[in-house]
Amino acid sequence: MQQLASLFQERLGMSEELSTKASTLAFEFMKEQLPDSIAPHLDTLIASDNLGDAVKGAIGSKLGGLGSMFGGGGD
Repeated sequence: MQQLASLFQERLGMSEELSTKASTLAFEFMKEQLPDSIAPHLDTLIASDNLGDAVKGAIGSKLGGLGSMFGGGGD
């Protein structure tokens, strides 16, 4: 969430306080729009220091599971 707040500060010239509030509001809105089975995973992404790495890790773990379905080791 801090990454989004920083983007608001850099690109929109928002204060730190306002950008933090805006990023919190954006993530709360996204959680409300997601299905109940997916929304809790957004909390994990928000808590991550590096959102890109968290997304890559989540996608990688899902794709690794696909490999085992087709006889691979998932590595």
